[in-house]
Amino acid sequence: MIPALYQKTKEALKIELGPNCGIHHVCLTSDLWTSRANESYMAVIGHFITDEFQLKAILSDCAHFEDAHTNENIQRVLNNIVDEYELSTEINFMVTDNGANIQKAITDIGWKHYGCYGHTLN
Repeated sequence: MIPALYQKTKEALKIELGPNCGIHHVCLTSDLWTSRANESYMAVIGHFITDEFQLKAILSDCAHFEDAHTNENIQRVLNNIVDEYELSTEINFMVTDNGANIQKAITDIGWKHYGCYGHTLN
């Protein structure tokens, strides 16, 4: 039941974020971390404002990140997520930690990058 619910929810999000939804700018946040069991995960959240001026945040992906944390691998995963939701022309900027690998991945894609204020203060 869980995989079916996952697919149903994902399809509903694709409709909400789809090309005919009226969203013109999406900002992304992301984090890449390693668990205590030494498994890596990556989450990507899309943030946007609807035509009714409601702020929305949608978890577009949170999945096991099997590859090395290189900028090329991060870039590939980010592009796959954005392409899956048909948002490649809608990304305004992305906020992440200050890791050189993710900063390079984002700038290589051509997006603006802003460092997380909390990570910068720390």
